Amino acid sequence: MNGLGRAVGDIRLRLYRAVRRRVAGDLIELAQQSRGRAIPGVRSTRLRIAAEVVAYFGDVDANLYQLRQWLPALESLHASHPVVVLTRQADSYQALSTETALPLLLVRDLTALEDVYAANDFKVVLYVNNGAANFTSLTFTDVLHVHLNHGESDKVCMASNQAKAYDRVFVAGDAAVERYRANLINFDGAGLVKIGRPQLDVTYPAYRPASQRPTVLYAPTWEGGRPEMDYSSLAVYGEALVRAVLASEFRLIYRPHPKTGLGSAEIAEADRRVRALVAAAAQQAPRTGHVVDTDTPMGGLFGATNVLVSDVSSVALDFLATTKPLVVCDIRNDRAALLDASPVSRVAHVLDQESLPAAVDDLRRLLREDSGREERVAAIEHYFGDVTPGVATKSFVEAIAATIAVRDRLVAEKRRRNDQ
Repeated sequence: MNGLGRAVGDIRLRLYRAVRRRVAGDLIELAQQSRGRAIPGVRSTRLRIAAEVVAYFGDVDANLYQLRQWLPALESLHASHPVVVLTRQADSYQALSTETALPLLLVRDLTALEDVYAANDFKVVLYVNNGAANFTSLTFTDVLHVHLNHGESDKVCMASNQAKAYDRVFVAGDAAVERYRANLINFDGAGLVKIGRPQLDVTYPAYRPASQRPTVLYAPTWEGGRPEMDYSSLAVYGEALVRAVLASEFRLIYRPHPKTGLGSAEIAEADRRVRALVAAAAQQAPRTGHVVDTDTPMGGLFGATNVLVSDVSSVALDFLATTKPLVVCDIRNDRAALLDASPVSRVAHVLDQESLPAAVDDLRRLLREDSGREERVAAIEHYFGDVTPGVATKSFVEAIAATIAVRDRLVAEKRRRNDQ
């Protein structure tokens, strides 16, 4: 190419880069909180952000429950290691702007994401799921990538091969470590870090309305994204169970999973029928306190609950920490397989096709006798370690601090090598 050709090529490249930067700049917004309102900030591809830790969330607001449960722990972390929540979807950004005092960043495309990472000295990036959008962030090499997940459960997805994509995987306790090592090949577990379950440190106000009745919380999980991930009892036992509880002396709180019915018309219809049953019972007898509650944080429901009926899910395990009676649904009616796949079911009452007709009698017996409490207490330690209030949050903050220190050392070593 002659000199004129090179010059024209250089001009075109500069123009392309300028346009690219300008477009990308329009795709970045920074929000800082003031009395619960988001204030739009500077739009710039070279935005400097005073943060060491990025909490990355690439999904739409329907999946925000995955991040919400980490907000209290992230807010605690922010006091010593500044955090920015980086979102990729406008609806998630808008929803979070009224829910947290943490700085928020909306970065809609890959070019803008590249620019934000390049302009800042972020040290750790946290991920609460294995969404496909994570992998655009995982390309960045001068940070350590940490997977948090959004719950602790015996579901098969909790030992995903995708764990290998991250530098660290923070887990709740020994059960999670065993799950990964039992299910994955070519995985030594060196990146697994036990931190407990910080979500159990959060305290909630007393549930309203209060009730003089003993309360059953029915909280089925959703149907999952593929058949092997379907643990939902809703279309199997839901309607029969709810009818029986509503006809008894118990109060029923029904709490469907936020994604219930998104992948199954059958589950969606079962959810609709259960909601209608609860609404009709509440209208007929308001003082019973029967309610469909989709808004109260799950931990806020636990205080009002005497016994939980749930599925293989993180809800069942979080409730385990209360030491109250727990019922786990066996939707495949295969007790041996359930006990093998879900250790928590060994310390719970199991609801299956045979026990369904006597479900209310079994609930009464659990409240009257509760012979399995000691076994549940032992299981708590196996799943979560020390659940003394504050311990897990402290462990989380300390684990982040240790990860930052490792990152800083590794980056310094890399720079020394490159300078030689």
